[in-house]
Amino acid sequence: MELVTDRLDYQSTLSNQRPMAFRVVHTRSRSFYAAVLNPNGSTALGLPFSAARIRTSEAGNTVSENKFAVAGVICDNLLHSVVTKSESEAYWMSGLFNSHEFNRLVMKQALGEPPGIYTIPVKIMEQLKLEFDRNDSTHVPLAKTARELESSMRATVRRYIVEEKGIDLNTIDDSDQSPDVPATISSALLRRLNDEEKIQRLNKFAEQTIANA
Repeated sequence: MELVTDRLDYQSTLSNQRPMAFRVVHTRSRSFYAAVLNPNGSTALGLPFSAARIRTSEAGNTVSENKFAVAGVICDNLLHSVVTKSESEAYWMSGLFNSHEFNRLVMKQALGEPPGIYTIPVKIMEQLKLEFDRNDSTHVPLAKTARELESSMRATVRRYIVEEKGIDLNTIDDSDQSPDVPATISSALLRRLNDEEKIQRLNKFAEQTIANA
């Protein structure tokens, strides 16, 4: 007999994770986005990843609430993650994943596959023998540009929360509910990201990285 709790670590998806490692997380749907997950970092709103809150309710009323730090971050089944050896490698990989050329390769392989991207990005990395090399003339600039775009995206998210949702960021703490953000936030906010020069630079470095593989 299989218990429900046995499914919590189905195919070792939890126990195989390294909660304190830098990782690149990416969506598994046909809209492919990637981001760096720093276990000691924070969200665009300044809330720490490595914190948890347990609230106990009875009849709809909160009877107790406990906050505590957690030793790292785990990913649920909505994201795939790739462990990296360093922060620089994580930003290099996220920049590569978010480039037009890498997205083209992902979508090309996704044709004919079951709906979803899953492990296709990693397979492409293996096929092209792509590995981070800090001595490569394009790898470090690609990582640097990806980090710059992350900062721009964080600022875009904060402006959206303040200007369109009317939320005062100074009042947000880890006891608040998540702001009401639409499911299409990724594509909607990317369209608002007015940083074409950095985007072009990222795509150029990524194309060179793939061409040199």
